[in-house]
Amino acid sequence: MASDMIRIKTFISVNYIAGSTREDVIEVPREEWEAMTEDEQQARLDGIAEAILANSVEVSAYVDEDEG
Repeated sequence: MASDMIRIKTFISVNYIAGSTREDVIEVPREEWEAMTEDEQQARLDGIAEAILANSVEVSAYVDEDEG
C-alpha cells in the first residue's frame, strides 16, 4: 500500500569543505502532489531546492576599493 505522503529527499554539499554533506526529507501529502501537473511538481521541487540553498549558504559580492 502506498504511503499517504510523498517523501522528497534533499541534498546539499559544499565541495570545498570536507564532510559538509547534508541530506533531509520533506514530506508532501500524496493527494496534494498527485493533484499537481508535472510542471507544478517540478516547480515545487525547484522551490524546495532553492529554499534549502537559501537556508544553508550565505553569499555576497561587493566592490573592494582601496581608500588610498
